[in-house]
Parts: sequence; C-alpha cells; structure tokens
Amino acid sequence: MLYDIVRCHYRLFIADANQRNPYGYSIPKFVEREFESYLSCGRLSEGFVRVACKSCKQEILVGLSCKRRGLCPSCCTRRMSDSAAYWVDQVFKTELPMRQWVLSLPRAIRFRLAYRPAVVSRVLEIFVRVVFAWQRRRARQLGVTRGYPGSVTSIQRFSSTLSTNVHFHSLFPDGVFAEQPDGTVRFVEIDPPTDAEVEAITRKVAIRVLRLFQSLDETSDGAASSEPLLESLVPEQSPHAGEAIETKKSPRCALLGGFSIHANVSIGAGKKDALERLCRYIVRPPVALSRLAQLSDGAICYRVKNLAPHQPAVLRFEPLVFMRKLAQLIPPPRVHIVRYFGVWAPNAKLRSKVVPPSAVATAADNNAGVVDSARGEILERILRRPVLNWSELLRRVFAIDILACPCGGRRKVIAFITNPNVARKILDHIGLPSAPPQAMLARAPPQIDSDDFSHPILPG
Repeated sequence: MLYDIVRCHYRLFIADANQRNPYGYSIPKFVEREFESYLSCGRLSEGFVRVACKSCKQEILVGLSCKRRGLCPSCCTRRMSDSAAYWVDQVFKTELPMRQWVLSLPRAIRFRLAYRPAVVSRVLEIFVRVVFAWQRRRARQLGVTRGYPGSVTSIQRFSSTLSTNVHFHSLFPDGVFAEQPDGTVRFVEIDPPTDAEVEAITRKVAIRVLRLFQSLDETSDGAASSEPLLESLVPEQSPHAGEAIETKKSPRCALLGGFSIHANVSIGAGKKDALERLCRYIVRPPVALSRLAQLSDGAICYRVKNLAPHQPAVLRFEPLVFMRKLAQLIPPPRVHIVRYFGVWAPNAKLRSKVVPPSAVATAADNNAGVVDSARGEILERILRRPVLNWSELLRRVFAIDILACPCGGRRKVIAFITNPNVARKILDHIGLPSAPPQAMLARAPPQIDSDDFSHPILPG
C-alpha cells in the first residue's frame, strides 16, 4: 500500500511543494532521489541477480534493492536486521548486561536539529558524556580508578505519529571496562541508576544543551530564545527549579522542561535473543506497514499506539500531507545515523580487547598462507566490518531462503546484472516484461471503508 500511495501522489507532491514554497526553494534533491529509488526498488528492469540450482538447473531472477535508509520498508528492515546481528555477534559480548537510555528533546529543539547534523552530533555528545561521567563515578565507588564506558546510539527522526522528532536511543552496558596490569580487560558491573540519578542526569543534559543553543544563537546574531528556560533549570538562579522535575509513573524516567530521559529498559547478561530484539527496535523503520490504510474517499489513515491514555487512535491524513510527512522522515545524505562512543568507538584504545574477534576476519587470517601478504592485508581491511550475506538478510526479512530450491538442491549465484540496459535486454530475450504493466500504473491503492476502524479517527 505504501508503494501504491507514493507512486500515485509522488509527482503531484513535488510539484505542489515547489509551487507553494514562498521562499523559492525546491524540494531537496536527496528527497526526490529517495522517492525515485523506492519506486524502482526490486524491479527487474533496474537490475537483478541470476540464481540457478545445481541439481535441476532451474534459474530464477532476484530483483536488486534500492539500499536507501529513509523510506523503503524492505531496505530499512534489512538494514535493521544487519545492524542488530552485527552488534550482538560482533560488538557486544552476550554476557554483558545492557540498558537502553532514550533522550527526547523539546519541540523547538527537535525542529532545529532536523537538518543540522553537526548540531545533532554536539547534542548527542553532551548526552553520552553526562552518562559516562555518572558511570565513572559509580565505578570509582567500587574501587575502579579508571573505568572505560561504551555506548552505541541510533539517531531516530520519527515519532509514532510520523512527526519529525529527532531523539536518541542509546545502548550502554551496566558497567565499565577496566584495564588490568597484564593488559587484559575485565568488566565491572554497576548498579542500575536510581530515580534521583536519572533526574540529575536529565537536569545536566538540559542545562548543557540549552547553553549550546544559547551560544549558537549569539554566534548567529539571533535572539537567545533558550535563555528563559535555561534560567529556570539552573538551581542557583531559581528557587523553584526543583519543581520543574516531573517524574513519570515508570521508574528511572524523568521530565524536565521538555527534556525526557527514559532508562528503565534493560537486558540481563547472556540474553542474546532479547538483546537482538532490542537492537532491532532502536533501528526500526519509520513506517509500520501494518498500521497503514486508505479510506474510500482517498484519505490515508495510520494507527497510532497510545496516542491517548489507554486508547489507541487512528490519524487521518490527506495524500499530499502524508507525502510531506514521509519527506520529513528522510535523513540527509552522508550523515551517520548510528554512532559509537567509548570503548566501541572506531579508534578507541581498548576496542580490540573488548570487541570479540570477527569470525570472517579470522577466516581471512587463517588463509594468509594461501595468498600473498599484500592481498591478505587487503582482505583483512575489507572484512573488518562483516555483514550478513544478502540471502541471509532476505531470509530474516521475508522468511524466504532464496538459495533453497524446491527440488531439494541449493541454488548458486551466476551473475549480478546491475546495468538497467542489459537487464532490459535479458528480460526481453526471455519473454519477461521489462517495464511495469499499464494495469499496475493505473491501479489505485487498495481502499477500505471508515467503518472498519473501531477507534476514533483524528486529524493528523
């Protein structure tokens, strides 16, 4: 359904947005490329993989993905599966207890971060440094003078209502790493944070972030819009600053002036499956296809979890408004949405001692005697960041083993056809359509009646 909606309204949305813009700016090119790539994702005319069975010699064609990270549900899901598997198998040790820290920001700050990746990095660095400082203090109480924390963060741009909401999902181990005199590294576990500690961390993060934006406003000769809120957060400047803290009903969660930190989700040591599910959650795609529907009048509805207390709701969007929502969820190009800090940072001193050795890299090292040393070094560099095989990703996402043949044999990749002109010639030669049929181009998105919803439909 999402594909049909984008296909029917994409061109009209681009023309309408460019015409309505009072400042003369057009839709960013990376947004247009995202939509166009999504519409060509999986189409055989854009390229495919030739796979043949060794036993029965049957050959099939598998379409290539667009490999985008902002809109395409299948590509985002494959990226989610790949990232979660990499973290659990290659970065984390399964015996480590992990905790998720979620930082949400006030509305005004969210919008200012949407297309300012440099400022996003500085805000995230503030958040991670404050949590790291708390972990080091806890470790010093246990006698660890030099503790090395670690963190992996996913930067999300969306909320459950498909609104622009830049916030951070970070995974921290409940402890720090300590280097021993013999050069080895041991993990020192610390107790979970208390409600008071989460409130104190929230206050420090809020004050430092607001000071950052105050300095940015002063540098750009603009009004320091964050100054009034900053004064209300600093205890020595306001006797009622403590009243600004509002603790949620759930433990280890605090609210302060629009800043929110939630640190109550944790995974015990050794629970690999649960940890992988949590990793998949923090890098999940922005749009849940199971919640999407279109009414008979053309309006698009999206089910939302817990929009009102104890009652799910359904938001109603006009097609162009829904397209605008999708466009805002697309991240800018060449910006990392996953960041590593502490011992898991790329150039960290202890990374080689903390991260388990890669099985793929180990295999390359074992083959060093077969190839020359120069080629062995190249293989080691290439395989330093192993990824799941493409067929394994397809199996995890679509529950289809593309290399398993019905005859019981195993298929083998013959060739990758990436040139669209060559792909169309092959399709024409074997009698397959090299362009979408006209019936598909004229097809309207599937529709349902509004009576099918048991929950109230609210305007988006």
